[in-house]
Amino acid sequence: TTLVEAIPITGRQHQIRVHLDSIGHTILGDPIYGVDDQIADEYLRKILSDEKRIELIGAKRLMLHANNLLFVYKDKEYDITSKFSKFYE
Repeated sequence: TTLVEAIPITGRQHQIRVHLDSIGHTILGDPIYGVDDQIADEYLRKILSDEKRIELIGAKRLMLHANNLLFVYKDKEYDITSKFSKFYE
């Protein structure tokens, strides 16, 4: 297991997941990237059971955590920081 600090440039959804998968480093628990097309399709169509998903991808959830969000909304800057979960220690 490796801890990676990734700072997305555009803020686009899936940016971190797509780029890590493209270099062969899928995030643990990712049900879409790094699995075969059939599994991803079953997950997206909501026909993949939780038990089967956990068995196939190795985790109960996507192991991706944002500890800081910085954005501007209606001319006001927001900087939100969360504690780093003990789960990741």
